[in-house]
Amino acid sequence: MLFNPDGQRRTNLALLSVLGRPAFDAALNTFSDRLTESTIRTAFPALALQCADTSSPFGKRRCTAAIGSFNQCSARAVAFYFQGEGLRAVKVLYQPAYHAQVRAWMQQRPGRVAAGDSGPSPAAQAGAASRPVAVGTLVMKDGPLG
Repeated sequence: MLFNPDGQRRTNLALLSVLGRPAFDAALNTFSDRLTESTIRTAFPALALQCADTSSPFGKRRCTAAIGSFNQCSARAVAFYFQGEGLRAVKVLYQPAYHAQVRAWMQQRPGRVAAGDSGPSPAAQAGAASRPVAVGTLVMKDGPLG
């Protein structure tokens, strides 16, 4: 199994699971500000969330957890940012080797039609790929990871 990329990915996922790192299989494009810390804990009970107040452009409270995978790709951690009670942002730290696969996942998410599209978004101009979704935007680095 270790002789091809898919076999390596599957071996990594199995090993991370054995080591107690939970999977975070989430349709991030369906997340919204209606989600709270409590609903996240209920929806993902395997995540050992560590939460603390913070000062961040993404929110005033951050909850993080170590993970083993994100949607079948090896990953390290997830962070949820809350403003008031509602979810404001989610950050997933995945292994750089899976950047192309995560990017393909992002591009397959259904998007919303942007009214008055006037060219490249500020995110695209700053070296990031973005995809509008039902409530919010998926954003990730565009191009190879450094």
